[in-house]
Amino acid sequence: MSAAPAAPCDRTERDKTMRFPGLLFCSVLVVGLLSGCGGDKASDQTRSDGAAGASALAVSLATVERQTLAREIVASGMVAAWQDMPLGVEASGLRVAQVHVEVGQAVKAGEVLLTLDDRAARSDVAQARAALVEAQAASGLAEANLERGRQLRERGLLSAADFDQLQAARVQAQARVGSARAMLDAAQLRLAYTTLEAPDDGVISRRAIQPGEVVSPGVALLGLIRQNRLEWRAQVSEDELPQIAIGQVVRLRGVDGSLVEGRVRAVAPGVLG
Repeated sequence: MSAAPAAPCDRTERDKTMRFPGLLFCSVLVVGLLSGCGGDKASDQTRSDGAAGASALAVSLATVERQTLAREIVASGMVAAWQDMPLGVEASGLRVAQVHVEVGQAVKAGEVLLTLDDRAARSDVAQARAALVEAQAASGLAEANLERGRQLRERGLLSAADFDQLQAARVQAQARVGSARAMLDAAQLRLAYTTLEAPDDGVISRRAIQPGEVVSPGVALLGLIRQNRLEWRAQVSEDELPQIAIGQVVRLRGVDGSLVEGRVRAVAPGVLG
């Protein structure tokens, strides 16, 4: 739209403008906006429209609040046991008598899982116990001989050499008692090895032994998922790894659509290639 020619202004108006610099600024601003200074009706219409537009604006106030924005990281991984404990026995050359558990069975700490043929171990315990009784009897006899020798020596009826031999016999007898007691402890320990007990609550994850088989030391016979606790081992990109911290909440969706909530237990120190 072409601008209308500016209406000439008389000297009186110029003098007023010069005496009021603020009016000069407003006049120039309006002229610049309307491209002319001679349209009074246009100016009035503009002011009227501006006032109507200003009155139509709605202003509302809101209090600034601090909120935490959730960030979602989508990752994939596999579900594995928190601790899958291999269980075996320390005895060797013994035959499995009975396996008391099956895969998937829940067990309690101290529950018997497997029993070996313990007849030979029980025989060793009986022999060791008899040897201990014999050693204790010999020790008692040596103690009595030493006491009689002390009385004879006080009366001058026993030489110092003979009294020293009685003392040595008493020490040897006590040593035999200690040795027999240690042998009994070892035999009882071997007997304990014939029974495999659960070290903690959990679920049997695998079974690699059958009744009648001969076991070897260091071979895993059963597997136990400790405390029946599973964990999800997620794999994320190296760019997202710094955004994951221990203790953060993780939500997993099952095959049936249900959500399972957990927390980050650990973050691997390395990055998979």
